[in-house]
Amino acid sequence: MLTFWIIAAIVLLGIELLTPGFLVLFFAVSAVFAAITSLFTDNVIIQSAVFVLTAFMMIPFGRPLLQKYFKVNREVKPSTIDALVGRKAYVTKDIRPNEMGLVKFEGQIWTARAASDDEIKVGETVKIVSVEGAKVVVTKYI
Repeated sequence: MLTFWIIAAIVLLGIELLTPGFLVLFFAVSAVFAAITSLFTDNVIIQSAVFVLTAFMMIPFGRPLLQKYFKVNREVKPSTIDALVGRKAYVTKDIRPNEMGLVKFEGQIWTARAASDDEIKVGETVKIVSVEGAKVVVTKYI
């Protein structure tokens, strides 16, 4: 089994080099621990347990440390909804105080309400300030 664990470690290390994120690396290191264990016992269950336990103990502790040290996977991308905030839209149905209107954003029609008590007329440009469910909250674009 020593050969198996060494080959597994090499293959997993190769996969880690092709994929960013420091996840497969811990399985490769765990395969090395399992290979060392195979020198002391021929029991495949014990070797597999060492592999699984070391991987799942190292991932929650080691991965954040490596990501912080190497500064990877730190970019936070807004979700589709959050990406709407700050974008321009065009009013297609008047938005009055306490009444919903409609805006067009990138070819899609959204129900909208004004962030303030302003009345916003058809054709005006607005800025999306937040998203509430299936509605956007807008202000006049300045």
